[in-house]
Amino acid sequence: MRLRVGDVIEIPLSDGSRAFCRYVERDETLGPIVEVYSKRLSRTEDVDIERLGSTGLLFPPVVVGLSAALHAGLWRIVGHIPVRDYLRPLFLAVRRGKDPFRVVEWFLWDGHAYKRLGAKLPQQYKRLEIDFVWTAQDLADRIETGVDPFRSPLREG
Repeated sequence: MRLRVGDVIEIPLSDGSRAFCRYVERDETLGPIVEVYSKRLSRTEDVDIERLGSTGLLFPPVVVGLSAALHAGLWRIVGHIPVRDYLRPLFLAVRRGKDPFRVVEWFLWDGHAYKRLGAKLPQQYKRLEIDFVWTAQDLADRIETGVDPFRSPLREG
């Protein structure tokens, strides 16, 4: 198996349905970045690879342990959609205090450098993803529940 940017990956979910993501970039610092499509299919429905992109995304692109999920047989490549007009997403990073859920300082990662944002996250960055590497199971859980368990417990200050 040779993973290539543009590969579409099937993600089996606990209810028997399937979700799909596309490998859009390899960040040298963070790892593989994927976009997760909003379309879910039952076990028996055929996937139309070409139409997946028009279904929209569940959330901004995330970093995931893609190779590990594929090598373990948890996920599989089901097609390829070339990546065009891709804009690299920005990610947030945090510095935590003694309390692991308290954010002391926020940073913005643009793929090259971290920019200090301060103790309070500016409104325009609140929808960005944190520079965290998702496991296959954690990402499947987020797809099913809509909850980001790594972001929701964080508190500023």
